[in-house]
Amino acid sequence: KNVVVASNKVSSKVTAVSFSEDSSYFVTAGNRHVKFWYLDASKASKTTMASCLSVNEDFIFCGCADGAVRLFNPANLHFIATMPKPHDLGMDIAAATEPSHLFSNRADAKYPDTIALTYDPTNRWLSCVYNDHSLYVWDVRDFRKVGKVYSALYHASCVWSVEVYPEVEDSNRACLPPGSFITCSSDNTLRLWNTEGSSTNGTSLHRNMISNDLLKILYMDSNTSTLLDVENTSAGGSDKPDSQTAEVKTGIRTLCVSPDGQHMASGDRAGTLRVHDLQLLRELLQVEAHDSEILCLEYSKPETGMNLLASASRDRLIHVLDAEDDYSLLQTLDEHSSSITAVKFTANDGNVRMITCGADKSIYFRTAQK
Repeated sequence: KNVVVASNKVSSKVTAVSFSEDSSYFVTAGNRHVKFWYLDASKASKTTMASCLSVNEDFIFCGCADGAVRLFNPANLHFIATMPKPHDLGMDIAAATEPSHLFSNRADAKYPDTIALTYDPTNRWLSCVYNDHSLYVWDVRDFRKVGKVYSALYHASCVWSVEVYPEVEDSNRACLPPGSFITCSSDNTLRLWNTEGSSTNGTSLHRNMISNDLLKILYMDSNTSTLLDVENTSAGGSDKPDSQTAEVKTGIRTLCVSPDGQHMASGDRAGTLRVHDLQLLRELLQVEAHDSEILCLEYSKPETGMNLLASASRDRLIHVLDAEDDYSLLQTLDEHSSSITAVKFTANDGNVRMITCGADKSIYFRTAQK
């Protein structure tokens, strides 16, 4: 037919080739090697990439791409079973309140790759680490009915800011349970955490099946590639310069929660300012406020008698927004000659001041005048 069925490289000189009777494989022999080359049979059961192995007397576990883990018999290398997959990328974990929600019904679901695994033969637990920095422990006593013992989901890239949720005077208006905190990261997500196990009653959040301490993930876009750490995989190794340049403009750089606990402002590395309503967990505002990354955000304190949001950036500008009036722009300040690294509001002697400092080694004190 003149069609290439398969091709591969042979590293040393071949002196003889022989096909099997049914043409399913052939053997090459030559300098220092005898190799068996399998054709069609292998295509159906292979995966694009396998990255880790755990071998013991009972099983061989092989961690593969797209969340797959395969079990083989160590005596004859026969395939036994495929383990369940972890959560799919971009999943709303807050909605996974039942065990059945763990398994995605979406046909186009993408999964993180399995990059490390180890087996505990005493408890018959298999621990897997995936390349979105998540960790699962599976109970494999009965591999026809594998159960999840534990799982945790972490940021897939560096964390830029941590903000503790404020204590709200009227606890009925609190959007998050006491002791909660929020983090933002280069993986382009905001994550809401509570490690104390306090009750989520009265809030829109519930404990979920994927993490004991993570309540909710807010994804800034639908691009799931930012959720994967490609530094350590063979796929990411070859095109390192590209991955570094792509990383420069993504990610949430800073965040700030309003003193009444209702709103959360976040600034990303491309200069986009977003405001989320924490009661409904939805985006209220998205505006391209700056030309480069937003380095700090600050809400004015209640004692100032005003409800302002200041956003400052590497582009040397500070925008002051009126949080009462749909975050309309009140003023833009441009005294700094370099990146602005901090903004604070103070109220004393009846004066409201804004103090800023920057990489130009100067500190500016400004007094507000209505």
